Amino acid sequence: MSPLPELFRLWRKYSVGIGTHVLFNPYTPLSWQRLASNSVGQWPLLQVQGINEDWLIAAGRPVCRFSTAESRSDAAMVFFHGGGFTAGSIHSHRPMCGHLARATGLPVYSVDYRLAPEHPYPAAPDDCERAALALMEHTGLPAARWVVAGDSAGGNLALVTALRLKRQDRQAAALMLLSPWCDPASTDLPWRFDPVINPFWGMASARAYRGNTPAQEPGLAPLYDDLRGLPPVLLQAGREEILFPQIEALADALRLADVNTTFQVYERLWHSGQMMAAFSRSAAEAVRQCGVFVEHHLPQQAA
Repeated sequence: MSPLPELFRLWRKYSVGIGTHVLFNPYTPLSWQRLASNSVGQWPLLQVQGINEDWLIAAGRPVCRFSTAESRSDAAMVFFHGGGFTAGSIHSHRPMCGHLARATGLPVYSVDYRLAPEHPYPAAPDDCERAALALMEHTGLPAARWVVAGDSAGGNLALVTALRLKRQDRQAAALMLLSPWCDPASTDLPWRFDPVINPFWGMASARAYRGNTPAQEPGLAPLYDDLRGLPPVLLQAGREEILFPQIEALADALRLADVNTTFQVYERLWHSGQMMAAFSRSAAEAVRQCGVFVEHHLPQQAA
């Protein structure tokens, strides 16, 4: 077998990683980090064709609805973007939301929540909860017809939002967590080369988000919350990413809480690599599995 495909994968991993590590570190101005992350959503290589984008306001926060001509009207997804709680936006995650809208057949409502350090915890989860409730009212769809989803920091917020909804007897249909940062206060991050994030940036972002909140406050670190009674969960991670140990711990905690959990580990998937589904086979397969999960746990209602 030719070594060229593996050499190309390694070149892609390290060339992208060096660039992101230069941009995303504690010494780069936050305004530059946000500009860089937002520009990712404009890269031609990552674009998803045939996606409609419609903007609205939910609970005072901007929301973008990503859909296709064939999107379902009987169910929907609310999505919370990653970015370490300090960066990222609807714009940065346009490709990911486009891929999810196409793969799942659901309209994907991406929420622009407030960022740290200007707005530390609990501003972001408060925004996410209120926006989710407002979107249910706006669409007329009950909680049982919604998938709550997010990647990285947004995976944390998706889990926290689902737990808040459950405690209000508004159980979502399913929960989709892509590389979730479920214990942001932890400094136990392995020193491996993750092309997207690095421990220095992660710990600095976590401090900005955490403020004076105790490290194991469940709303901050949902790994320590009572997970019993959650809806079915799809948990995806790349084995090489620095968050893998805590994502694996979350999978164990979900199973211990008797939550129906599908834990998918990809050997060649970067952190939040679903964004790269246009040119990565592993990412494309992960996105396809998101569609399989939704089809299984949220079947289309008969007309």
